Amino acid sequence: MYSYNNSLSESDKLVCVGIDIEHQPAFAISYLQTLLPAQTPPEKIRMEIQSIASVSGDNTKAFEIGKILFASIESYTNTYQQYLGEKFFEFRLIVKSLDASRRAYGSRSTGRRNSYSKIRDRTMYENFIEFYKKLETGLYWGHFGNAHILHKDNENVKMFAAYLEQDNSPVANQVLSIFFAYLDCTAMIRSNGGYRTAPSTNVKSYFYDLQQTDEPVLFKLKGEDFPDYSRQLVESIQSGSSTEYFDYLLLIKNATPTEPLGGW
Repeated sequence: MYSYNNSLSESDKLVCVGIDIEHQPAFAISYLQTLLPAQTPPEKIRMEIQSIASVSGDNTKAFEIGKILFASIESYTNTYQQYLGEKFFEFRLIVKSLDASRRAYGSRSTGRRNSYSKIRDRTMYENFIEFYKKLETGLYWGHFGNAHILHKDNENVKMFAAYLEQDNSPVANQVLSIFFAYLDCTAMIRSNGGYRTAPSTNVKSYFYDLQQTDEPVLFKLKGEDFPDYSRQLVESIQSGSSTEYFDYLLLIKNATPTEPLGGW
């Protein structure tokens, strides 16, 4: 993909953007260090900037610094803009996502799972809008977990795609969601510092009648090729027709995971 992208003209190149909250806080802080200019930071923000260098693989400390940085940026936006120049946009977005991650994981640790998703998906939408304002108009493609692509609230949580489809969104009525459905597959799960495998099926038994081979099948849920799209098709959606939540379903059967990379 890297070689292919380099072969394209500047106007046709793919641009990769990250919109999720920061799931590896210490790495996020390490990356912020690479965005800092060589000159001494202004006095107003010097302590906050210098604190970035104090993190060394400590996620808890990274969350604390992210919180302080975000508040500082909100208070001294112009100072950060002048100091960081063209790097300000990326710097601020990472800090914002880092602080959102702190709040999201903090809510999940107290058992409020829905609160975690509400913070995360709202932040993903806000980050997307920031990029949408900055980048040229074009086609956006994203690979997300299935929950993020739902067009409709699920368990009282508005997901990323639902935000994109709301009336005040610049891409309302332009979002197409493809749900990855697994039938008799095996998934890799992180466990006790390593990995284990477990059976994975996230669709109703109804699909055993539709999928006779191991080849993936793409179903257009609102088209004539799908015989009964009014049913609840997947396990994770609690109520209503599946067509209210996504547009296509890619059925994958008997898939197995790859071996994990060492050190991850």
